Amino acid sequence: MPVIVELTGITAPATFPRVPEALAALWRSMRVLPLSDLQHDWFGYYLTRPEAAAQVTRTLQRDGDLTLAFSLTDSRRQHLLRVRPVPLPHAAPAPPN
Repeated sequence: MPVIVELTGITAPATFPRVPEALAALWRSMRVLPLSDLQHDWFGYYLTRPEAAAQVTRTLQRDGDLTLAFSLTDSRRQHLLRVRPVPLPHAAPAPPN
């Protein structure tokens, strides 16, 4: 499933062909951020555990998107980790008979 991911206020939206690649890229970006130890451990687990891609895919199928909030230790501003499916192109109208 192709997805669009972003860390609001930190990274621009990026498109990935599959959920596992998207989660790996999110973790590469997040693991260098100034997160609290708890947030670092939690996001590391959530994004890299063996069943992460399957869980995120189920969430996307059920809810349409995934949004998780986090804060950097050097700022009070809240950021969002967002994952959403790439919108399907609209089908072309059927030709007239």
